[in-house]
Amino acid sequence: MSSATLTSPPIATARLVADTDVASFIFKWHPEFAPRYDETAQDLSFEEKLALIVDRQYTWRQNLAFQQRLKRARLRGNACVEDIDYRSQRGIDKGVIRALAQESAWVERHENLFIVGPTGCGKSYLASALAHKACRDGYLVFYSRATMLFRDLAMARADGSLLSIC
Repeated sequence: MSSATLTSPPIATARLVADTDVASFIFKWHPEFAPRYDETAQDLSFEEKLALIVDRQYTWRQNLAFQQRLKRARLRGNACVEDIDYRSQRGIDKGVIRALAQESAWVERHENLFIVGPTGCGKSYLASALAHKACRDGYLVFYSRATMLFRDLAMARADGSLLSIC
């Protein structure tokens, strides 16, 4: 048994380890499996290497979960709130959009969004952008155009499966 004293990793790293499957990345810091091409990693302490590995694994898992939420939402296009054009004469209030996008608080409050307006004003784009932001904030999203939603609801009511639609 080694007489070396183990030091505890920083609190942030410990929290990330708790959220990460440790067994899946143990091989990455073992000397046999360490990348040989990264010369800068040799100057790092064990705790710094472990923190980098845990952070990389945590980020990878967060990105994977985000991609899965996006895929499940079936959003149309690649819209995001940062790309909304407020200059055109569509009547979009920048303050309202910012308030909705702020931490996606409307989702936390269990509110729904209904976006109405004339044809071609960007309703679908705006809905997709806000849904994309909610996915980035960690929420599951159900995106549907009104015609499809009402059709699905009518069919579910008719065949008795209304409770399983969402």
